[in-house]
Amino acid sequence: MNYDRPIPARWGQFPIPARTVLLALIAGSLFGVQKAALAQDGDGLEEIIVTARKREENLQTTPISITSFSGAALAEQHIDRLDGIAQSTPNMTIDTGTTFSGATSSAAVYIRGIGQQDFTLNSEPGVGIYLDGVYVGTSIGSVLDLVDIDHVEVLRGPQGTLFGRNTIGGAISVTSRLPDDTLHGDFKVTSGAYDRIDVNGSVNVPLTDTLYASASAATFNRNGYVDAPNAPGDSDLGDINRDAFRGALRFVPNERFEANFAADYTRQRENGVPNVLVGTYEGASLALIGSLANPASPDFLPPPAPLPPPSFIDLHNLLATIPIGEQGGIAGLFPGVVPSELFGQPPLGSADVVDIDHDNLVNPSTTDLSSDTDIWGVALTLTLDLDWASIKSIASYRDMEADVGFDTGASLARIAHLGNSYAADQFSEELQLSGLAFGERLNWLVGVYYYEQNGTHLDSLTDFTPVQVFSGTKIDNQSIAGFAQATYDVTEKLSLTAGMRYTHESKDFIVPDKCYELESPVQLFDGTTVSCAQMHSVVDPRFLNAGFLGFVNAPVFPAPGGRLCCIPVADADGNIVALLPGLTPGLELLPRGTTRRSFSDWTPHVNLAYRWTDELMTYFSYSEGFKSGGYVQRVFPPRTEPPSFDAETAQVFEVGLKWTGFDNRLRASAAGFHTEYDDMHVQVNDGIAAVTRNAAAAEIDGFELEVTALPAAGWQVQGGVGYLDAGYTELETGANLVTDLFVLSQDSELVNSPEWSTNLGIEYSYSVPRFGGQLVARLDWAYQSGTYKDALNFPEMYQPGYHLLDLGMTYFSADARWEISVFGKNVTDERYIVSGFANALTYGTAAATVGRPAEWGVSFAYHFGQ
Repeated sequence: MNYDRPIPARWGQFPIPARTVLLALIAGSLFGVQKAALAQDGDGLEEIIVTARKREENLQTTPISITSFSGAALAEQHIDRLDGIAQSTPNMTIDTGTTFSGATSSAAVYIRGIGQQDFTLNSEPGVGIYLDGVYVGTSIGSVLDLVDIDHVEVLRGPQGTLFGRNTIGGAISVTSRLPDDTLHGDFKVTSGAYDRIDVNGSVNVPLTDTLYASASAATFNRNGYVDAPNAPGDSDLGDINRDAFRGALRFVPNERFEANFAADYTRQRENGVPNVLVGTYEGASLALIGSLANPASPDFLPPPAPLPPPSFIDLHNLLATIPIGEQGGIAGLFPGVVPSELFGQPPLGSADVVDIDHDNLVNPSTTDLSSDTDIWGVALTLTLDLDWASIKSIASYRDMEADVGFDTGASLARIAHLGNSYAADQFSEELQLSGLAFGERLNWLVGVYYYEQNGTHLDSLTDFTPVQVFSGTKIDNQSIAGFAQATYDVTEKLSLTAGMRYTHESKDFIVPDKCYELESPVQLFDGTTVSCAQMHSVVDPRFLNAGFLGFVNAPVFPAPGGRLCCIPVADADGNIVALLPGLTPGLELLPRGTTRRSFSDWTPHVNLAYRWTDELMTYFSYSEGFKSGGYVQRVFPPRTEPPSFDAETAQVFEVGLKWTGFDNRLRASAAGFHTEYDDMHVQVNDGIAAVTRNAAAAEIDGFELEVTALPAAGWQVQGGVGYLDAGYTELETGANLVTDLFVLSQDSELVNSPEWSTNLGIEYSYSVPRFGGQLVARLDWAYQSGTYKDALNFPEMYQPGYHLLDLGMTYFSADARWEISVFGKNVTDERYIVSGFANALTYGTAAATVGRPAEWGVSFAYHFGQ
C-alpha cells in the first residue's frame, strides 16, 4: 500500500471521525436484524462482570472495547499462559521470544497495531500488563501463567487515565482469585505430546472468621520441537520447564476494611526459543563495522588468498575454508582451539536455510542456547470504606533476573552468539479515592501513582569472527502521575465520562565510573576464564603476533555502559595497534557518568454513552495515549553521548455499540476507531544490532465485532472479527537512511498489523443419561491474515495468513467433583512464525521463531469443597 497517494474515495470521502462511525454502523448491521432462528428455551447468557473502570460493571454497560475471559473459559480452551488469549481476541497479537531476545518468557504485545518489539530494560511495552492491579514493567517475565485466575480483561485503546503506565495501545488486566471463607481446592494433571507433564493445584483455607488464605502451585514440562543436535546438553528448542507458586492472605475484620496480600514466584529453566535459519544474504557489503569484521588489507590472508569478501556470510566461509600456513583455517592461529570451536565448520549457504513448511525443524548451532528466568513479587492492597468515599492503596515490589543465550544465525556457522543478563527490580504505589455524589448520579475517582525501576542489562556478543564484545548499561527510571475520572448520568439514558492524567517520568542511563567485576568471568577461546580486572591490566600474550594487521584477533571487553575496558590488538610484530581507525586501546565508547532525560504529558479521555433501551447502548470516545522515550541499549561505534529517542503519542477516536437480545440469548459488541500515531518507536537495524528510533507517524483505522449466542439447547457460539487499515503517513528526517538492504518507507507495512483477525468458538453440551454428568465438545478456530514481524519488511519476516484449529472434549461428573478432557491444539499442524530478526548487511542472516506444532493432550481435574 502506498500511503503517499491520496486516501481512496471509498475512505477519504468520510471525515474523521465519521469513518469510525461508519465502521461501527456497518458492524452493527451484522446483528441489528433479529433472527427468529435463535432458540428461546433454556437459560440466557451468563452475566459478565468487568472492572476495567476500577469498579464492577456489566460488560454490556461498559462503554469501551473490551474482551473478557473468565477462569472457567480459559480452562475450557486449555489456555494456561497469557499468550494463549490472543487467538480469541480480535486485533491483538502476542509474540513470544521477541526479536533476538532469546527469552521464551518475553512478550511483544500489539493491540490495534500499537505495541513494542524490543525487550531491553530501556524499552517500554506499548501495551501495559497488570497483575492484580500491579504493572509488570519488563518484557521478560510478562508472559504470565494463568493459574488460579478469576478473569482476564483485554482493553483496547489508550487506558492511561485509570491504569498506571504504558497503555498507549491498550491494557491486559489479569485478576487472581481472592481467598474466601470456605474450604475448597482443586488438582489437575495433564499429559500429552512432547512428553508433556503439567501438574497444578490450589487450596483455599479459612484460618479464622476474618482471615482467609489460599495457595497455588504449578509445574509445566514439555520437550522442544526444534532439534538442536550440536548445542551443549539436551537442547531441543521450544521446550517448557517452568514452575510457579502463588500465595495469598485476605483479612476482612468488618464491612469497611479489607487487606489483601499476595506473593508469587516463577522459575524457568528452558533451552531457548525455537529459532531456525530462514534466509541468508551473501552479496551484501558490510556497513558501519566493515573494518572490524571485513578488513580491506592485503595482509589479511597470505597469498594467494583473495581479498576479503563483501559480506559477513562470505567472510565466514572464507575463514572456514582458506588454509593459513599448515594450520588450515583461522582456527589454526589460536593454539588449543579446535576448528569446531571457531571457524572450522563447512561454508554456510542456501542449503542451510530451513523451509518451515516442509523441512524438519533443525537449528544446528553449536553454542549455548538457554533461557533461565527467576521472577518474584509481593503486593499489598488495602481498601477502606468511609461514609462518603472509599480509599484504596496498591503497593508492590517485583524482582526479575534472567540469563539468556541466543544464536542470531541459527546455523552451524558461529557468526554471532548473543548473551543477555538482566537484573531488574521495581516498586510501585497507587492511591485511589473514589465515591458517589449528587444522588449517586456522579461516580468519581482521583488518584496518584509512583513507580521506580532499577536494573542492569549486560550484553555479550561472541563468535563474532575472533572477537568477543561485552557491553551494557544500568538504569534508574522513575514515574509519577496524578489522575482523575468522573462519570455523570446526565439523564437516565445519557452519561458523560471525562478524565485526565498527568505523567512525569525521568530515565537515567548510567555508565559506571569503574570497570567492575561481572558475576560471570569472561571465557576465552581456549576455555580459560579471566576477570574484567585481569583483562584491563594484562595483555594476554596468546593474542599477540597473530600474523596479520588490522583484524581484531582478541577479546574486546567494554564495561557496562559500553566503555571499552581493554583492547589487546597486535600487529605482526606484536605491537599494540588500534581496533578501528581512530580507536585506540582504552578509548571509551561513551562518557562516564549519568545521563538523564525527562518526559511529561497530559492525556485526556472523554466518553459519551447513550442507552437507547435496556438492551442497546452506543458510545463515542476520544482518548490520548503517551509512552515516554528512553535510551538505546546497544552502542557502537563510540559516541559523545548515549543515543536516545523521544516519547510517542496516540490520539484515538472511537465509536461503539453493545446490544443484548432474544431474552439474553444473543450478546454483541462492536467498535470502530481512528488512530493518529505520532513519533512512533520503530525498531530498525543500525550496524551490529537493532535500535529504537522515532521513525514515523501513522494512521490506523479499524473495527472489532464480537458476538456470543445460544442458538439452540446445549449450543453456544462465540465469534469475533477484527479489521485494521494501517499505514505510515510520514517518516522522520533520516529514518529512510537506515543502513540495510531494506529501508523504512511509506510503503512499508506496520509490524504485527494484520488486516484481518477472526475467531470462532463452538461448544455443545450433552447430558449423559446413563452415567449422569455432562459431556462438552468444543471447537476453536482462528485466522490471521498476513503481516510482517519487522519494521523493515524483510521478505523472510513476512508471515502469510494462516489458520489455527483446536479441538477438545470434556466429561464433567454428575456431582461436578471431577472431569476428564481430551484435546488437540493446532490439529492441522500449521507452520507459522511468531517473531524473527533479519540483518542483511552485518550478519547476512534471517532467523525466525516458529510457532508450536500440532499437539494433543489428556487432563484430569478434581475439585473438593465448595
